[in-house]
Amino acid sequence: TPPDATASEFVFVHVLGRRVTEVPVVEGGKYLGMCSLTQLNDIDRDSWDDTLVEQLMDTDAPSAQPSWTLRDAVQAMENAHVDQIVVVDANDNFVGLVQAEQIVKLDEILDATES
Repeated sequence: TPPDATASEFVFVHVLGRRVTEVPVVEGGKYLGMCSLTQLNDIDRDSWDDTLVEQLMDTDAPSAQPSWTLRDAVQAMENAHVDQIVVVDANDNFVGLVQAEQIVKLDEILDATES
């Protein structure tokens, strides 16, 4: 989601549209932070159209490097108590996400192909 999206846009386009609870905030390819539904708890519903994502986002969320192994990413997620971690390059450009749910699916696929 872009940082200038409203809280309403964040919820209806990014959260409900993608069926996720947390979304990376990116502008011009640069990763800025994460925004989650829990951050909306601090504002009234009537303020959603006037509140920007940049006012809500967590800029201290952990990130991973493309060179990390899956084990490194999982360890960082466990240490931060999060279900996903954003991947950024050396210039903080958004590369992608590593999600625990997808790791579990990968593990199931690998188990099935080994049998």
